[in-house]
Amino acid sequence: MTSTEKDQAPDHVDRLLSISEAAGRLGISTFFLYRLVEAGKIPSVKIQRRRLLRESDIRRLVQKGMP
Repeated sequence: MTSTEKDQAPDHVDRLLSISEAAGRLGISTFFLYRLVEAGKIPSVKIQRRRLLRESDIRRLVQKGMP
């Protein structure tokens, strides 16, 4: 396995995005994204102190439109 293969996630693995990364992709503020997460509009996972969002959930939100 080359270093390039190790750096890329397999297709079946969903990448986790930080609130900042996800907000940037959605074109909204981190504050507004936190409010959507707290209201249960966007699912998230918490790993230790970090709140992360699945890339597939962000794609789905873009396709459906903002709540």
